[in-house]
Amino acid sequence: GTKVSYSKCLLAPPGRARSFYVLGSNAMEYSLNDHINNLYDANDFKILEASFAPLEEANNDAAVTQRRKNFAVVGGGFLGTEVVAALSEINQKLPEEQRNNLTHIFFEPNALAEYFPPYLSTHITKKLGLQDVKTLSNSLVTGVKRSTSETSQYQFDIHNNFSNCPGGPVNDVRVQATLMRGDDRSKLDMNFDYIVLASTHIKPEVDLVQRSSLEIDATNGGIAVNGSLEAFDSVFVAGDAASFSSKSLG
Repeated sequence: GTKVSYSKCLLAPPGRARSFYVLGSNAMEYSLNDHINNLYDANDFKILEASFAPLEEANNDAAVTQRRKNFAVVGGGFLGTEVVAALSEINQKLPEEQRNNLTHIFFEPNALAEYFPPYLSTHITKKLGLQDVKTLSNSLVTGVKRSTSETSQYQFDIHNNFSNCPGGPVNDVRVQATLMRGDDRSKLDMNFDYIVLASTHIKPEVDLVQRSSLEIDATNGGIAVNGSLEAFDSVFVAGDAASFSSKSLG
């Protein structure tokens, strides 16, 4: 192996998304593959953006109505909240009759409640609400399965947005999500056209430093660093692999 000398070194290995808690997101029903997005790589984000875009042309008012699809983003962490914010920004730029319905589902009382103080997470959740994001807090998605509904003109397809389907009604695959409310343990079934499972847990990639003298955080699994993101003399860690203590965030 080649030895490389340096005066300062920055380690920023990517993390890996963990399976989405109880859902077993790696073993979803095959027919739902085009309706559930785990956001594992850059291509998944491109697919999501394409699926969220409205139909470019409409022949009548009924076609415009069919454009409004129901999207759900599950996860109140950084990834889920950023995705919801980005989709709501796209929505706000569209004419009102073309906007999709957007729902943010998470188990915490507010978005990013695990990372920010209550006043800040409350502010972020209210801010999203002002952008027409429906929030379902204290809600745990315990299962997803296929649900069918009929449409008269268009069939949803995430690669081609809406494909014209002349000749009568067609079966349109939808996703039924089962939610358990944390306040009273009641269950609620909701149908969506598209669900984003934005994992709130990232497994830090630390294989690179396993054989080094760098300290691994036994609790979070990342590389322990100080307030300057320095793990060792002139060795810095950034991104998902960095584990540090913050007075304000913990």
